[in-house]
Amino acid sequence: MKKWYSGMAALALLTMIFYGVLAGKPFLQMAAGPQEELGGRGFEQLEGEYIAYEVTHPVVSYVEEYYSGDSERISKMAYVTYDEERQAFLKIVMPDRKTGDMDRLLNALNRSEELKASWGDRQAEEERPVPVNGSLTEITDADEIREILEAMTGSESASTAEMNALAQAQPGWYRIELGYIGGISGANLSICAVAAGAALLVLLICLFSLGSKKGGRAGRGHG
Repeated sequence: MKKWYSGMAALALLTMIFYGVLAGKPFLQMAAGPQEELGGRGFEQLEGEYIAYEVTHPVVSYVEEYYSGDSERISKMAYVTYDEERQAFLKIVMPDRKTGDMDRLLNALNRSEELKASWGDRQAEEERPVPVNGSLTEITDADEIREILEAMTGSESASTAEMNALAQAQPGWYRIELGYIGGISGANLSICAVAAGAALLVLLICLFSLGSKKGGRAGRGHG
């Protein structure tokens, strides 16, 4: 029985180490919450940080991913947004089912001046920024960057010639995927935390059992 408890304790410890390495930093970032005060720092300075970002000027959207095995069912959408403060573009990715606010903002910003005037006070409400929480990560895939640039120059884009020139000259590209921290979704981070907690409980039970058996044998030997 001692060997069984020792084996289970070792397995529980390895499980805790595995989940700690896999999700330790992202989980701590999630627990601390996103950084809201970005202090005018550039995207390159915020790389890897879990931030609360406000999208104010999306210029185009396109399909990021379809469901596996169903080429007509959209899983994720991508948006390219202009950051006026940093004079740079950023890619935002989110589930298709959560794109309502982004589509609302994109449509509102790109109405004609006459149509905006007809909306009256409602236009300002339609133009309210969209909050997006997630880790800021660098885009290193040349194909992904090319896809962004092609979307910006496409017929569905509201990007101007000046914006396109700025995007072509942009030295580095970054993205935020809604709800993802360190490349792991918030839901999966919670699962990792539960698994690590369960492993800790097993470890404590095994150590307690081993300690109790050792104490029992010592008591019998003394008697």
